[in-house]
Amino acid sequence: MLINTELSQKIYNNLTDDISRRVFSSRLGYVSTLNSNFLLDLCDTYAPNLFKNISDCLNKGFDFVIVGAGFTGLRLGYILIRGNARTWFADNDAENIGNIVLWEKNYGRCLTVEESTRLGKNTVYIICSNNPACDRKQLIDLSVPMKNIFVMHSNPQHAIQYFDIEQCMVAQGDTFVDAGGYNGETTKKFYQYAGKESRAYVFEPEYNQYLNCQDKLKCFSNAQVFNKGLWDKADVLRFKMRNGYDGRISESGDHEIDVVALDEELEGEKITFIKMDTEGAEFNALLGAKRIIQNQKPKLAISVYHKNEDIYLLPELVLKLNPNYKLFFRHYSPVHCDTVMYAVDK
Repeated sequence: MLINTELSQKIYNNLTDDISRRVFSSRLGYVSTLNSNFLLDLCDTYAPNLFKNISDCLNKGFDFVIVGAGFTGLRLGYILIRGNARTWFADNDAENIGNIVLWEKNYGRCLTVEESTRLGKNTVYIICSNNPACDRKQLIDLSVPMKNIFVMHSNPQHAIQYFDIEQCMVAQGDTFVDAGGYNGETTKKFYQYAGKESRAYVFEPEYNQYLNCQDKLKCFSNAQVFNKGLWDKADVLRFKMRNGYDGRISESGDHEIDVVALDEELEGEKITFIKMDTEGAEFNALLGAKRIIQNQKPKLAISVYHKNEDIYLLPELVLKLNPNYKLFFRHYSPVHCDTVMYAVDK
C-alpha cells in the first residue's frame, strides 16, 4: 500500500508523546509493508517485555508453539506466521485438537500440549490460555526450560481503553456518545467516571447486542440506547454478522440495519465525548458528526484498526474537521486489534 509521505509526516508532527509516535509509526509501517516486525513493535507498546522477547526469538529463528488455540492465540499465531516463523498451536481442550483454520489457511493439526514438547529444544512456548498457571506448570513438568516459556498476561491498561489519556479523561457532567455499544460495558465504565447524572447515547445496530445494552444500562436513567448504526446520512444498509458478535456494514450482509447521522439524530444536544468502535464504519460516522466536531469540539476516542487505511485517513479527517485537535495513539491488545486514536482540543 502506498502511503502519502507528506500526510503521514503531518500526522506524526501533531502527535504529543513518544508512545503515540511509536504506535502510529509501527501501525503505519505494518499496513504499508505487511512486515510483521512492525506489528510486533506495535504490540510491544502493550506488553513491552513479552514482545521484545518474542521479537528476539523470531530473529534468532526459533520455532513457536502457541498454547491456547482461542481468539488471542490464533491472532498471535497469525503475526508469527506472517513473520515466516514455524508455528504450531497446542491445547488441552479436546474441542480444539484437530485442524486449525486461520484466515482461511490451514496451518495443520492443533497438537496436545504434551505432543508439542517433542518439537525440539529450539522451541519457545507462548501461553495464551485462560489458565496460564496450570499450563506453565504442565510445560515445566514436561521438561520445557523456564526460559523458553512466555505468558501472555492481561495488561491493566486494557481495562481503561477509550478513557486512558489524561488529557482525554471523563469529567463529571460529560455527555457521552458510544458508537458501537456492543454489550454496554464501555458506557457502564463511562458512568463509573462521570457519575449517574451524566447523559449517554448508545448506538448499537445488532439487535441482540442492542438488547444486551438495554439490559446492562437499565439502571442508568440518563442512558438512551438506539438500535441503529452511525453513518454520514440516514439510510438502510446491509449488515453482516461474524462469529455471533463481530458485525459490520457490508454489501454481502444477510440483513438490513438503520443508520443515522449523529448531527441529525442528536441535533441540539451538547456532546462532550465521542467514542467510536464501529467495525470499519468510523470514517462515515465521523462525517455524519461533522457539525458536532467542528462546533462543539468534543473529546474523541476512535478505533483506527478495522481497515488498513484507517491509521492515516481517520486522523487526516479529524484534523480537517478541527485543526486544533491534538492527537494521541494507544494500542490495547497483544494482537493487531484495538488501536485507538484520541483527539483533544488544544
